[in-house]
Amino acid sequence: MSTDTEFECAISGKRAPEADLILDDNDDDAGLETLPIGWIKITAQRRGVNPAWLEIQKRKARQLAGMSAQIPEGDEAERAEQLEDVKMAVDAAFFAIERGTPKYVVVEASCVVLNPDANKQVAAEWKGIASALSLDVSG
Repeated sequence: MSTDTEFECAISGKRAPEADLILDDNDDDAGLETLPIGWIKITAQRRGVNPAWLEIQKRKARQLAGMSAQIPEGDEAERAEQLEDVKMAVDAAFFAIERGTPKYVVVEASCVVLNPDANKQVAAEWKGIASALSLDVSG
């Protein structure tokens, strides 16, 4: 069994799980790698708009405004048609980079918690956290 694996509990900071709880294989379908038996892994994901995608939108808008300003005033129907032409040209110019840039990004953070059954202080903290987040991980 591997005993050189260290884990840091997000609550207690303790790193050394009992040797008989450490898994020495990576045969785990749950994605917990070698997390010690009884420990809890918490993963939070937050979706946000990709800053690179927003930058592309700003540049498209700036280019569209600049090109639209060059269209002379005149017949409204003709001007509207020219504005559509300009919009199409700008969309085409940015098509490849926009298509290759995801609109959203996901930021992920994970931490682990010592088996709450092994430590009363961790159990009390974990109970409060789990309750506040409506998590039932009592398995």
